[in-house]
Amino acid sequence: MAEVKEAPRTRAEPPKGKSPATEIEHRPAASPGTWAEHPFAFMHRFAEEMDRLFDDFGLRVPRLVGRGRELLRREAGLIPAEWSPRIDVQRKDGSLVVRVDLPGLSKEDIKVEVADEQLTIRGERKQEEKGEHEGYSYTECSYGSFYRVIPLPEGVDAAKASAEFHNGVLEVAMPAMPAKAPQARRLEVRDKS
Repeated sequence: MAEVKEAPRTRAEPPKGKSPATEIEHRPAASPGTWAEHPFAFMHRFAEEMDRLFDDFGLRVPRLVGRGRELLRREAGLIPAEWSPRIDVQRKDGSLVVRVDLPGLSKEDIKVEVADEQLTIRGERKQEEKGEHEGYSYTECSYGSFYRVIPLPEGVDAAKASAEFHNGVLEVAMPAMPAKAPQARRLEVRDKS
């Protein structure tokens, strides 16, 4: 007598004796190291599985992974949600020096003003990346503007301020009198009579 084999089932077909609601596909759990190294790997894996699910049903939809790549990188802390340049302010050799890290910008992208005892630095970053992946061309654009106001301490001669930009670093310097040490005088406390 010939051996009878069960026909392979599709994903949508539950095993004999089980309802579709009770069928759960078991997968190995992610190791703790995976979560610690890349906490948003779960979201990325979920998006890939959603893409595969749509493919299994023959639906052509825009890829979640491709479109969400920047969001995932932003949530993982790889790119900032809102761009704000790093600023360092210090007194050095009789001047107040303000250094601003502006990688990828040119001096034409930056505006610097000194008015009303404050230094204002503003600019805009425009970055475009083109590429090709699996036969598809893509363009990723990243735009961001920033606006920073730094209050100037007393004794700074803002009229003599100068600004230089080199290798992505803006440096604004202006003469400053040495900071006055706070003078304190001890008061004698007397009894009221």
